[in-house]
Amino acid sequence: MEAYIRIAHSATLALLLCSSAAFAFPTEEIPTSEAAYIAKVKTGAPEQIVSKATIVMMKDGKEATLQKGSNGYTCLVDGTGVPLCADENAMEWRKAVADKADAGKQNRLYLHAGGGYGDE
Repeated sequence: MEAYIRIAHSATLALLLCSSAAFAFPTEEIPTSEAAYIAKVKTGAPEQIVSKATIVMMKDGKEATLQKGSNGYTCLVDGTGVPLCADENAMEWRKAVADKADAGKQNRLYLHAGGGYGDE
């Protein structure tokens, strides 16, 4: 029985050590390849949101659509390296904040693998 507990403990420890990267916070890096960019974007919201969202990436100073969505969400990696998915109102809110204006609408914004912010 003691040997079984040691094996189970070792296996659990190995699993946690090997999977620690999956639990790490996003880096400030903004991927330049489309595949790496999409992989990072997918950490910004639950899979059911990202899979049906529009994914955009800045290329040569212009917004390029990497995935056409159907659920009203837009996903991206912002200028600080944070992956996020936002509904239309939240995208307007982000623009209003950047422009120091008032969006004044209800919104839904997902950051860091599913943490939702905004009104429900």
